[in-house]
Amino acid sequence: MFRQELEEYLKEYLNHLSATLTPQTISKHSRIIGYCIEYIDLYHSVKGFEDITLSMISSKLYGNYQSHFMENISRPSMLKIIKKYFEYIYETYGIGNKQLLNKLKNPSRR
Repeated sequence: MFRQELEEYLKEYLNHLSATLTPQTISKHSRIIGYCIEYIDLYHSVKGFEDITLSMISSKLYGNYQSHFMENISRPSMLKIIKKYFEYIYETYGIGNKQLLNKLKNPSRR
């Protein structure tokens, strides 16, 4: 159920991005965030935003993403894309994991 909620937010977020980003960039964001949602759902027992931790969406997710898509993207760039998605949900709906957002502020330091 939480996965469906995240996927609905993703649809809204991608629509929001369409005002400022190219279709190619939106596709990249969609692929990364969509895989993050799938990864969280398949490999972690997450019932809500408060259950998501930095370790879930950090190195293991990055390694799995790289092996599935073989895309040239740095870990900090990937985390920045995911962070912006969670920030959008927090800023738009007032729901999310503030602790996770704070930890994602400087992904290059993680």
